[in-house]
Order: sequence, then C-alpha cells, then structure tokens
Amino acid sequence: MMLTKSSKRSNRSSRTNPDRLWLKSGDSYLQEQLRLALDGTEWEIEVLPDGARALPEDSDRGTASVLLVPASVLGDDPAFPVSRSLPLLVVGSPTWLDALQGIAFDDFLCDPWSASELQYRLRRMAGDRRLVLSAGTLTWGPYWITGVGHRGPEHTAPLTPVQYEILQVLARSGREPVVREVLAAVAGVASGHSRALDMQISRLRTTLSTVAAGWSLPPEIRSYRGRGYRLERS
Repeated sequence: MMLTKSSKRSNRSSRTNPDRLWLKSGDSYLQEQLRLALDGTEWEIEVLPDGARALPEDSDRGTASVLLVPASVLGDDPAFPVSRSLPLLVVGSPTWLDALQGIAFDDFLCDPWSASELQYRLRRMAGDRRLVLSAGTLTWGPYWITGVGHRGPEHTAPLTPVQYEILQVLARSGREPVVREVLAAVAGVASGHSRALDMQISRLRTTLSTVAAGWSLPPEIRSYRGRGYRLERS
C-alpha cells in the first residue's frame, strides 16, 4: 500500500529516487499526519502489509530508508523487527518510554510532534547512519550494521555501542584522518596509545569486512602514521 503524494516537490535535491519512510501501522490517522508532514519533501511513505515480519531492503544508490513504528505497536510486539536493517524511529506518548526500556530503537518522536521535527529526525537518522559507496550501501545503528552490495546479498552483523561511536566519527570526518586521542575519548579508553583502542579498531575492521563480503571495493579503516585513522570509501 503506497500513500500517494502531492505533485509538489522540494527543490533541495535533484535525485531521481525518493527516500522512503516505512510505516508499521494500520492507523489511517497517523498515515495522514505523516503524509501531510512530508508533503513536498523527498520522502515517500510506504506501509508494511499486515503480518509482515521481514523488513524491506533499499539497495538503490542515493536512497535512504527509515522504519517508523508506533510505541503501542512495538510495546505489543517487542520482537518486531526480528532482523534490524533500517534505522528505527518510534512515535508515541512519552509515557511509553519506561515501558520500552530494554527494546532497541534509534530515536523516539514524542506526541504531539511537528512536521519540522519529524523531517529533522528523519534527515539525521538517514544521513548519519548510511554510506552510499560504489560497491554497495552501509547502514548502521547502535547495535547492528548491514551491508547491501549492488550484485550480492545482504549481510548483517552485530555492532557494539563503542564500535558504533567510532564508526560515526570516522564516517563524519570525510577525507581527514581522525587522531587517536579523539577516538580514544570516543571509545572511553585512557589514552590514544592504549592497546584497547587498537583492539576496538581491529574488531570494527573485521565487522566491516563481514558486512561487505564479496564487494569489489569494500570500505576499509586505514591507519596513517602520526595522523590517525580514516574510513576509506570506494
């Protein structure tokens, strides 16, 4: 079921492929709220069919995806989604926050919310946790990372909170190496010369190679002597 959009388009991007907000809810009122809030943006809304357990995979270059689930739905079915491969945004009353403790999600949108707040959160979630590379796409959250190759299958691996923070810093740094002292602070180790940091980097390298298995040009964390580390992008 696809919610149709107005022909009005935002001028902020010339991309052909729209970003997608996947909705796990049959609430028609919420669907209309989201449609109005995202009208004129690059976001399209698609509702997951009733009973759907598998999450969709977007492998088109330049396309970002976020999954939105009402707090009531997640509270009734905390095992959903079974396999996390998209950033998860939960929406609902703040009273749900205590009830959802222990359930992994990426962000919470409190009722009542505004269109500008929703758009900001979607941009941040999609932009901060997705890299589109020549060989495929990486998407990650605090507890998982997924690599989808253009010609190969999806690979998902666990990601520890420390590895997530390190990856966030490396991904945001662009072409500039990140000094060891900064990564040590992110990893919570005493010194940039600590072997604990080397171990975290080594494990993150292994995780990247796992999710990019079979890619012709997998991403790689390279060390630059005296300068730090950089995420090499294909």
